[in-house]
Amino acid sequence: MGSAAPSHLGARAQGWTLLVLGALAYVAYRHATDDEPGAWWLFQGAMLAMGGAFIAWHLHAHGDDPLHPVVSMTVLLYLYATGSSLHAIQTGATYFGVPVGEDVLRPFYACCVLGLLGLAAGAWAAQCCVAAPTAPCDRRRGWRAPDGEFWPKALFYGAILALPVWAEVIAHFNPIHVRTYAETATESRRWALANPEGVFFKVLASVPAQFLLVGALVLALKKRGLLWRVPAGLAVLCYVLVPVLGGYRWEVVSVAVMGLAVYHYRVRRLGLWHFAAIVVLGYLAVTGLAIARHGKDPADMLRLLAEGSTASESRAFRLDRSSELWTAQNLMAHLHYVDEGRTTFTYGASLWTEVQLLAPRAIVPGRPPSIAEQFSEIVEPGSIAAGKGYGLFILQEGYWVFGEAGILLSMFCLGWCLEGIYLWFMRRMDRDIVALCYGCILGVCMASIRSGIVGQVKMSLMMIVPLLVLGYLPAAPFRRVWRALRYGPATDVKGGPLL
Repeated sequence: MGSAAPSHLGARAQGWTLLVLGALAYVAYRHATDDEPGAWWLFQGAMLAMGGAFIAWHLHAHGDDPLHPVVSMTVLLYLYATGSSLHAIQTGATYFGVPVGEDVLRPFYACCVLGLLGLAAGAWAAQCCVAAPTAPCDRRRGWRAPDGEFWPKALFYGAILALPVWAEVIAHFNPIHVRTYAETATESRRWALANPEGVFFKVLASVPAQFLLVGALVLALKKRGLLWRVPAGLAVLCYVLVPVLGGYRWEVVSVAVMGLAVYHYRVRRLGLWHFAAIVVLGYLAVTGLAIARHGKDPADMLRLLAEGSTASESRAFRLDRSSELWTAQNLMAHLHYVDEGRTTFTYGASLWTEVQLLAPRAIVPGRPPSIAEQFSEIVEPGSIAAGKGYGLFILQEGYWVFGEAGILLSMFCLGWCLEGIYLWFMRRMDRDIVALCYGCILGVCMASIRSGIVGQVKMSLMMIVPLLVLGYLPAAPFRRVWRALRYGPATDVKGGPLL
C-alpha cells in the first residue's frame, strides 16, 4: 500500500507555514514574561500548536496513516517534555535530586520547542525532496518472498537454529521462571559489563527466538482458522509475558508495534480513533509497568499495580506522576551541569563515541562507554560499576554536541531520515516481511526518546538484519519436510500444494 503525498507546491506552502509559526513561537518564548506559570503555559501553547499542526499536515500528506514515525515522535516528545516539566515544577528538582529552578526550566522549554521545530523542518524538507511512493512495487524475489512462504520458513529455520541453544530460546517463551526487574536491574548491567562475550552469545541466541516470534505473529494475525491462530497467539503471549514480568517495558512496546504494523498494512487499516485508543492504552500499560516492575515477585507486582490504580492513588497515572516520562529531566540536569561547569559541549566527540558502539564489546574490548553511561557517571560517580542507569533523553545527544544549535540540527536530521525511511517502505509495502521490518524501525524509533538516536541504530540493525537473512534463506528445505510429513517421503519437491 502506498500513500499519496501532496504536491510539492502544497507541501512547501504548508511547510513554510509550520516553520514560520514555530520560529515565531520560539522568539515569542525567548522574550516572554519571566513569570514561571506564564512561561509554562506559553510552552504548552507552542508545543500543542506546532505539534497539532505538524501531525495534521503529516496525516493529510500520507493518507491519514497514524503509524508514521514522525507522528509517534511528535506525540512522545510532547508527553515526555510535559510530564517532566510538571514534576520538576512541583518538586523543585529532578527525580535524582538535581535542583531545578527557572534558570533551568526556561532553557529546557526552549530546547523542546527547538527539537520539535527541527523535527518538523527535517520531515518537511524530505517531503519536498524525496520522491513520493507512486512507482509500482519492486517484484524481485529474494528477501521479499511471497507471504505464503514467509511464516512457515520463519518457524522452520527458527526451530532448526534453536536446537544448539534450546535453553536460551525456551527462556524467551517461558514466563513461569522470570526474575523481576527489582531483582535483576543492577545485576544484569554489572554482568553485561563484566561478560561481553556472554552478551554477544545472548544476542546470537536470541535470533532463533526472533524467527519463531515473527512466524507466530504473522500466523496469529493472518492465518484463518483457530487451529492455527490459537497456538500461535499463545506463543506470542508467552513471549510478551516474559518482558512484562521482567519489567522491560520497551521490549513489550517493540513486539506490540511489530504486530500493529503487520495488522495495519497487511490485514486492515487502522483509523485515527483506533490510533488514539492505542496511544491511551499504551500510556496506561507503560506507566503501569513502570509502577509494577519494582515488585519482588509477580504477586508483589500486582499489589503495587492495584495500589496505583485505586481511587486514592490514581494520581500515579497522571502525566506529572508517571516515572516513565521523567527521562526528559536528564536534559534539565544536563543544562544545570553545563552551567556549573561539570561538563561542556563535545563538538562532535560524543557522536564518535556513539558510532563506536556499533562494534560489540566482545570484539572491541577497549570500546568507550556510551554517552548515556558517561552521563550517569556525571550524575553519580561510580554508577557504571554499580550497574545503575539514568537513560538519555533524545534531545541530549544534540545538546551535548553544540547546545541548542546541536538540538536543532540533530532533530532536523532525524526528521529527514524518518520521512525518507517511511517513503521507502511505503513503496515496497506488499509483503509481510516488509511490514515487520518497518515495525522494528518504528519500535526502535519510539524507544530512542529515552535512550538517544545514534545508539538505537545498532538496535535496529540487530533486529532487521536477521529478518533480511531469513528472507534470503531458501524455501526448499521446509517444503521437503512439509510434503514428507503430509504426503509421504517419496513426494517430489515440486508436486502438491505448498501448504
